[in-house]
This record gives sequence, C-alpha cells and structure tokens, in this order.
Amino acid sequence: MVIDLALLWVVGIVFAVPVVLWFGRDLTRIPTYIWAVTGLRREHWQWGVLLGWVAGGFPAMVIVLVWSKSVERSTLYRELAEMQRDRRR
Repeated sequence: MVIDLALLWVVGIVFAVPVVLWFGRDLTRIPTYIWAVTGLRREHWQWGVLLGWVAGGFPAMVIVLVWSKSVERSTLYRELAEMQRDRRR
C-alpha cells in the first residue's frame, strides 16, 4: 500500500513537470508592472502550483488548468496587449 502511494506520488511529480514548466513560462511572459497595474498577485499562483507539485503533481496540474482558463490570466494578457499597443503609437 505504501509503495503504491509512493509510486503514484512519483508518477504525479514526473507527469506534472512539463505542465509546471509551461506555467512558469506563461507567468514570465507577463511583466511585473502588469501584475502591479492590475492589482493581482503572481505569488498566490506560484505557491499554489509549487505546493500542488510537492503534494504529488496532480493538484498542480489542476491549478495550472484553472490558471489557463482563469479571468485573471485573460485580464493580465489583455492589459499587456493594450500597453504594447499604446507603446507603438
């Protein structure tokens, strides 16, 4: 039983690696000043994914899925697009 749980934990950690890496790249595409302008906190998402990954990977994958569909992410990317558009003018 313990070996089965340990194996499930390791499998979850391994399968979550590409998802967590995608999440990290996605967060770094949004500059810090965009987070500040919108009043949202990057750290909350980072801690959630980190703790989910340590807890066996599968919770981190769920959190990243929620992030990818979240209003916060779309707001941040919309704000980034607007600022980039304003800079080109």
